[in-house]
Amino acid sequence: MDTLEGDVILYPVMPESEGSNILELKDAKGNYALQDEINLVNEQGEGYTTGYWINPNYNDNEGYKKITFVKKFEKYNWYIGTGEYVDDVEKDIQQEILDRVDVIRFGSENDNYIFIDNFDGVELCNGVYKEYVDKNIWDLEDKNGTKIIQEQITIAKNSQDGGFMTHYWKTPDTTDVFQKMTFVRAVPEWNWVIGSGVQFDELVNTIQENESKMKEEVMNRIKNIVGIVVLVMLMAFIIAKTFVKRIQKSLDIFFDFLNNASWNYIKIDEQKVGYSEFKDLGIAINLMINERDRIEKAIRRMNNELNVRVQEGSKELEELNSNIDKKLDEKTLELRNLLNMDGLTQMYNHKYMFERLENEIIKAIEDNEKICIIMFDIDYFKNINDNYGHQCGDQVLTRIASILKEQIREVDIVGRYGGEEFIAIITNADMETGYNIVEGIRKKIIDMKFKEKGLSVTISGGIVEYCSQTAIEMVKLADDKLYEAKRKGRNRIQK
Repeated sequence: MDTLEGDVILYPVMPESEGSNILELKDAKGNYALQDEINLVNEQGEGYTTGYWINPNYNDNEGYKKITFVKKFEKYNWYIGTGEYVDDVEKDIQQEILDRVDVIRFGSENDNYIFIDNFDGVELCNGVYKEYVDKNIWDLEDKNGTKIIQEQITIAKNSQDGGFMTHYWKTPDTTDVFQKMTFVRAVPEWNWVIGSGVQFDELVNTIQENESKMKEEVMNRIKNIVGIVVLVMLMAFIIAKTFVKRIQKSLDIFFDFLNNASWNYIKIDEQKVGYSEFKDLGIAINLMINERDRIEKAIRRMNNELNVRVQEGSKELEELNSNIDKKLDEKTLELRNLLNMDGLTQMYNHKYMFERLENEIIKAIEDNEKICIIMFDIDYFKNINDNYGHQCGDQVLTRIASILKEQIREVDIVGRYGGEEFIAIITNADMETGYNIVEGIRKKIIDMKFKEKGLSVTISGGIVEYCSQTAIEMVKLADDKLYEAKRKGRNRIQK
């Protein structure tokens, strides 16, 4: 706390300077720090300044970047300030990341993990092999002589998007050796390599299990379809054979009459027959021809009925095939949903949301519409898990997921990005519209009540409007805004 003339009112770090004037005080780079602070509060009332000062935590007399916030105290012509070394904040962030990564487990037996090494080969954290943490394993080899750590660091440094390697791995407390596929990616700003691997046997078993299940399901469907088709064809055959027998019988009778009576359909004129016996015969022949005509008409009618029934049977078979295709489409949709949904929150997962964001960006460009994305993060979520248990943490995730799905518009998309992070795609909306939507969500979450005593939940978020960025760049910008919101005190949306 200083006066606007440079007199020190209160300085706990250097109490001996209190009462003196330090207006000419310079930082490690020769900047007149106090004068810059006084000019800032006189012009703006409050704000941030950057200086370079010796950090008391180090003994190297080097100047470290420090960001200071100052605010004018008008009544007494004073100003009040406080500062933070950038290196200290960065180290806190790094330690928080290491703590979070250290507890991550995944896989069918919960034995897979994420590791972080530095470029010098020191293992900073991993979720399983604590023996390696804080040790330099630069020269660690597999059974083929591959320098595992050195190879991982080389791959990560040479590929911006990371890369894969295969190697053999031996657990430090057993003699078990197995082949692994490991993905690594560098964080060059911190000289870190982040990676994770999975056993080949586990990959093969998973692929084989899914392949067997799919084959069995396909075979069952084929059997059902074939059974239905065979049954329909058998019924059609029986019906057709019955009709053919009836028609054949009628035709046999008809030809028998023709063979016994006359070879043509011309009636005999009884008046030209002179004898009554021939006249009676002619009458009999004409009656036979009339009967023949009647039978032919009956046959034509039956043929027409048969054609109608065959057409109806064909239509039913087509409808049956259509229903089978519909069932296959429904099952395919169910499988796609399983791949795209997060099991806990029943929201879209990271993979689906990223693909959907790429598509929505293309659509927005084609339709000349605006689009925003918001990254959410639950404030102090680790404390919730530590103080109330992971079941409570899961309940918080599902409650927040429900609010997001209820409050978001039907045209928008929301999903779980990972851990306690969520992402929302706000379509056909500018920054202000998107901000109003997410601000309403933030207030709803504040009002949530829990049975656990003292438990309250807030979120922080970052919102970005599309402006010729890629999907990756939009997510990165939104993530930066999210962390800016956290730096400014959490429970806020930064735009």
